[in-house]
Amino acid sequence: MTAPQSQQQRSQRRAVVVTPTFDEKENIADLVAAVLAEQERVQGYELHVLVADSHSQDGTLDIVSGLAAANSRVHLLDVQERGIGIGLFRGFQHACEHLDADVLIE
Repeated sequence: MTAPQSQQQRSQRRAVVVTPTFDEKENIADLVAAVLAEQERVQGYELHVLVADSHSQDGTLDIVSGLAAANSRVHLLDVQERGIGIGLFRGFQHACEHLDADVLIE
């Protein structure tokens, strides 16, 4: 894994939308596409999506993993614990420490 660029090295600030999930295979691809489609409305920021998944067993992890492989603005964190609160907490933590987020969005 390569280290994220610092804000000084990037041309735009980075906004990361963190979404906690559990067993969302039916919805996750549409959700990620909808968030990324908002990029044109978000001036001055590079929009990323971090799916903080609570170790889904329905294939959500595989779907998001494929989306992340195809798009560098999609990220996956397997939280390994269940709960919206822990998903958001771990997701925000990951976005700050590993994705160099300037803005966090729930």
